[in-house]
Amino acid sequence: SFTGSTRVGKMTMAAASNSLKRVSMELGGKNGQIVFPDADLEAAADAAVFGGFFNAGECCNAGSRLIVHAAIADDFLG
Repeated sequence: SFTGSTRVGKMTMAAASNSLKRVSMELGGKNGQIVFPDADLEAAADAAVFGGFFNAGECCNAGSRLIVHAAIADDFLG
């Protein structure tokens, strides 16, 4: 198995194909974090920062986009 960038995943797949090895990959995810109107905004902000920057963002499930409901956007960003 391989977890990493799409570019390196292509190289890994090409190398594995020479010997018909099975390969499982988790490549270049785009993980959204969603904040709903009933969320605890302070906890949501803490989780968004942690999710995006934990391990310098070098995790296959690191948050790469933040979606905040329009009804709470000003309060969340304020």
